[in-house]
Amino acid sequence: KSILIFQNESDLKKYKDLGILKNNNNKVIKGSGVNTNYFSKDVEINPNIEKPIILFPARIIKEKGIIELLKACSNLWNNNKKFRLKIVGDFDKGNRSFLTKKEFYALIRHPNNVDFLGHIKDMRKIYLESDIVVLPSWREGISMSLLEAGSMECPIITSNVPGCRDIVEHGISGLLVPAKDSKSLELALDFLIKNREFGKYLGKNIRKSIIKHFDQEIVVKQTMEIYKKVILSNE
Repeated sequence: KSILIFQNESDLKKYKDLGILKNNNNKVIKGSGVNTNYFSKDVEINPNIEKPIILFPARIIKEKGIIELLKACSNLWNNNKKFRLKIVGDFDKGNRSFLTKKEFYALIRHPNNVDFLGHIKDMRKIYLESDIVVLPSWREGISMSLLEAGSMECPIITSNVPGCRDIVEHGISGLLVPAKDSKSLELALDFLIKNREFGKYLGKNIRKSIIKHFDQEIVVKQTMEIYKKVILSNE
């Protein structure tokens, strides 16, 4: 009588294909939800015209695509593209794709263009000051950082993988690139740096989508309905 909750359709399908699930009561609830009232642009920040700020909000592990991102950024800087990269996240020694500090800093070829801020508990101000948010992850459940950034109307570049493409519709509410593909990531970054008005269009659209599908009140309601169903079925 149990119900298994998945964060995206791809994971549910994978379990079905493996023959693990014994019933059809299993549900998809897309993440934990985001407070769209708190993560909102209550003031307009002037964009960074001369040097736009690109934000990477994730742990420092290979599976978040940090290596591909630093390679893409290095190529852009080598071609005299002007922007700053902010990296916000902590090292995760327990992860299978952990990067040491030495390995991480060795990947940064243009240290004068990179700000490593470590872990920041409240990301709202960081999102507000960022011009583009990029998460080239190899896979997610549902990315909370993308939900928060999208709720703040940030233009997003992310990977065409489960947990990311569930949030972003390519060309409508963000840009999707193949995972582990630094060249595609480089081209997407270059495009949004050059097309700032289109970035605003993407940001407006993703906030509307997140309010409609990922607001925490919607997610809490969906979760509570499942709890009620399980309790009633076991009485």
